[in-house]
Amino acid sequence: MIGIVVTTHGPLAEGLVESLRFFSGDMGYISSVVLNDEDNPESFKKRLEEAVQSVDQDLGIVILADILGGTPFNQSMMLALNRSDVKVITGVNLMMLIEAVLSRDIVSNLDEFASRIIRTAKESIADMTDQYRSGSNNNIDDADELMED
Repeated sequence: MIGIVVTTHGPLAEGLVESLRFFSGDMGYISSVVLNDEDNPESFKKRLEEAVQSVDQDLGIVILADILGGTPFNQSMMLALNRSDVKVITGVNLMMLIEAVLSRDIVSNLDEFASRIIRTAKESIADMTDQYRSGSNNNIDDADELMED
């Protein structure tokens, strides 16, 4: 199983993993690493390395970071540049994380896994306001139907 580490500035990573449990229960081999105000890059790096080690099942690890260029991303990239089995994806969101957990049992190739996560995350971002305003869907409870379009 591909390991997953979520890393962000502040408690977002913990919140995303906790929200994920709402949808999928306990999923194993997933960890969150938060950059706190009191952290320096070295202390953060150590916790990140420990998290990667804790989810490593020899099938690869994907680190989902919040912001391109931020400390969580930078430290993740430094780690990834020293390991061929680590991918770093930025712009973490809940849909990306759900897709990662649901697909890691069916996709064992790390490149394909990363592509699938990115594609799903991009497809989940939409401005639905105009569809609702135009009357093509006036019932907010039918949002699942729109997602299928």
